[in-house]
Amino acid sequence: MTGSWVSVGLILAGMLGAGTFGYSLLQQTALQGQINGAMQVINQSIDTTGQIVKQTSVTLDPLTETTQSLAEIQQQEEQVVQHIAAMNASLEWIAKSETGIITGLESLNQVTQSASMALYGMGQTNSSILQASSLSAQQGNQEAGQVAELNRLTQYSIVQLKEMNDKLYMLRQLP
Repeated sequence: MTGSWVSVGLILAGMLGAGTFGYSLLQQTALQGQINGAMQVINQSIDTTGQIVKQTSVTLDPLTETTQSLAEIQQQEEQVVQHIAAMNASLEWIAKSETGIITGLESLNQVTQSASMALYGMGQTNSSILQASSLSAQQGNQEAGQVAELNRLTQYSIVQLKEMNDKLYMLRQLP
């Protein structure tokens, strides 16, 4: 009878082992089903993400073109700044030339005033013609020198104005 108890115990142990194996297999199958369900959700999420990435890429394409357009505009603005800087340098040079011309004109004005005063003096001399002729000749020589100086300064001013006009011609050619 001991042998039958052992046999019954072994049968019970075998059934217990088979039951445990069956239960664990059932649990593993259920767990595998849950994992498969989660993997399907992940796969759907990946597909959805791929579609969103494609849509985002299509949506961002115009922004790429806009960025390229802005880069071109910036290059054009930099060129405009360079042109303006060159124009400012030319205007500065013209301003210096004008200052030289103004200085020349001031000298011309002084000589003209001097000549005017000399002519006035000559008028005074003519009104008192009874004075000595040597004094009159000396004053005539002085006036001739001043008129020659006036002529020289006038010619210099004409040359300066021609140079200035030539320089302004280049500015008219700028866009």
